[in-house]
Amino acid sequence: MLYHKDIYLPDFILPSGILKLIYSNHAKQACRSDRYGHISLPAYLNTYTATIIEVEAVGQKPVKVVYRVAYSSQLDLCLAVNCDNILVRTVWLNEVSDRHRTLDRRKYGRNPLGCSSQVDRSNRSGPHA
Repeated sequence: MLYHKDIYLPDFILPSGILKLIYSNHAKQACRSDRYGHISLPAYLNTYTATIIEVEAVGQKPVKVVYRVAYSSQLDLCLAVNCDNILVRTVWLNEVSDRHRTLDRRKYGRNPLGCSSQVDRSNRSGPHA
């Protein structure tokens, strides 16, 4: 199941802290072919300053998190990271002003209680979330 920060994020315990990143071949290729140009890949990710955009889970176990971090004054870097081994599956750049007005809400899980998710959960990770 996929969850998005603008729809609903369950209270998963996610990788937290300063994470040393490992990049897949796909991520390395994506950094060379991004529409905004070559991406300089960070060696580490600070989850406390990153925004959690999306979480993929199998049952109640999170398997992938998409983090968004500042990259430049005009661009943010998005990283899709495996939860179990901190392998970055892929990367891409988004404009800072991009707010995903075309988000397909049907693709994402909803709050089982029927409440909308209006709480800011963008920087949640680890036990202090």
